[in-house]
Amino acid sequence: MAAISSNQSLQDLKVTYHHSTLVFPISQQITDNGQTKTLFLSNIDQLQNYYAQTIHFFRANPDFPPEIISQRLKMAFEKVLVEYDFMAGRVKWNHQSGRAEIDCNGAGAGFVVASSELSVDELGDLAAPNLGFKQLAVQKLDHFDDEHDQPQCIIQVTSFKCGGFAIGMSVIHIMVDGTTAKIFQENLASQAFTDQRPLAFIPFHNRHLLAARSPPLVTFPHPV
Repeated sequence: MAAISSNQSLQDLKVTYHHSTLVFPISQQITDNGQTKTLFLSNIDQLQNYYAQTIHFFRANPDFPPEIISQRLKMAFEKVLVEYDFMAGRVKWNHQSGRAEIDCNGAGAGFVVASSELSVDELGDLAAPNLGFKQLAVQKLDHFDDEHDQPQCIIQVTSFKCGGFAIGMSVIHIMVDGTTAKIFQENLASQAFTDQRPLAFIPFHNRHLLAARSPPLVTFPHPV
């Protein structure tokens, strides 16, 4: 069992949040009837109604100071949201089907810029659980009073005094699983350039492949 760090000083990473905003896809897909599309959620997806956070740490690179990193990452986020438009949408309840689904309404994803007074080395073992790491991947933006307005995917870039930085992502698990999140992050990195480059991977978001049979089809006996 992993132990949470007992070093109380490291549970406060001395983070200052400088800027938070919504980011939007640079273009939006509209259905033939003029409505924004919805994304079907499988029975497995329906159960994942909680937030998951990931944090990735990077050493300093003199060619990429913090302001350039945040600018490039925000630009990449806006570009990649065209293919991942559901990550700028909102989970809603479909009363007709009695199921949750994602409204790809382009309401926006969250982007946060922050800094820490510490260096990356002062954080200690980055693989060890640390309650302070929650400061590197916020779940909510402060300027939204209504819970339904909150973005359900937030990326945070935090720079450290050594020049290193961390990229944190907080996303409702309904939207992505671990593999999807990894592919999303690789696609995000591929778009952090000023020239036009293709995505690292072409995503496939159709979840009807995991839909339950309707009507149900029992293929083997279930003795009582």
